[in-house]
Amino acid sequence: MGAKAAERLKLSKVSFRHGDARRAYSTGDIFYFYAPFGGKALDQVLDKLRKLSLKKPMHVVWTGPFQEQVDAQPWLKALSGKQSGLDLGSTVSVYRSRG
Repeated sequence: MGAKAAERLKLSKVSFRHGDARRAYSTGDIFYFYAPFGGKALDQVLDKLRKLSLKKPMHVVWTGPFQEQVDAQPWLKALSGKQSGLDLGSTVSVYRSRG
């Protein structure tokens, strides 16, 4: 579904990956999570993203439960959502890395 949308929009530098998020990240600028996981698995993914953000800026887009766990990350600045003051009218929140 995502690949077809990217093709329709003529986006050539977009890739979609499906799999265990704890093993997935070594590159990327924008990471979109739709109704993902929480708990220890989310902690592991956020730690990997934090380390990657030390090398280059990134954005994290979050839709779904466990929002508070993402909001609590000091290395992420909320651009939209509850903490930013810009409510997009849904459960979508956008963050930018601080580093």
